[in-house]
Amino acid sequence: MESGCYIEQGHYGHLSRKGTWLYAVGCGIPDLIWGPSEQKIHPVALAKHGYAKARRIGMMAMIGGKDKTKIRNATPPLFRDCLLSLAAPWPPPLDPPKDEKEAAMRDRNFRAAMEPYTVFANYEASHV
Repeated sequence: MESGCYIEQGHYGHLSRKGTWLYAVGCGIPDLIWGPSEQKIHPVALAKHGYAKARRIGMMAMIGGKDKTKIRNATPPLFRDCLLSLAAPWPPPLDPPKDEKEAAMRDRNFRAAMEPYTVFANYEASHV
């Protein structure tokens, strides 16, 4: 079973729309938010440059500091969790965790195991 779809990470909390192509093999695509995400316009850019230019430059142009690239490249936690759910092993373990400490340990181990696959699954449309 193969599926492909285009998602915008702006629905999941990213400052820009950040279009992303997902290609899934051997699993279905979960319920996702489809369609274009809302255009976010920085109020200072709107006041300074007017609507047309503020819309063109977007939110990222108004973020200062050295972390601009890190912010631009980041995957929102909500979207990350959605991607991890695609890569989750199936079937799930039969025995439930005994307590919250064990549940947290399983979660950490799972996230560490899935880390290399997250980069592959999150192939951004800007690199196509």
